[in-house]
Amino acid sequence: MKNKIQISILLTLALLGTARNGIGQERKLHKANKKYKELAFVEASKIYTDVAASGYKSVDFLKKLGNTYYFNAKYKDAAKW
Repeated sequence: MKNKIQISILLTLALLGTARNGIGQERKLHKANKKYKELAFVEASKIYTDVAASGYKSVDFLKKLGNTYYFNAKYKDAAKW
């Protein structure tokens, strides 16, 4: 019984950590999207690159990340994304 309680607690903490990480990524994406709309591509690319390093992927996200490099004449980096 004690082991079941400990396992339940560990699973709950793991799930909370995962959810917390997802919320943090959403905040970063919101900030990066805001910078992107303001045409602040250097700042946006730094944030997008950080989010990409954590494993997040979507078509729109990768397109914007590539565009941030393209609009700063970093064509090799743009082609990567």
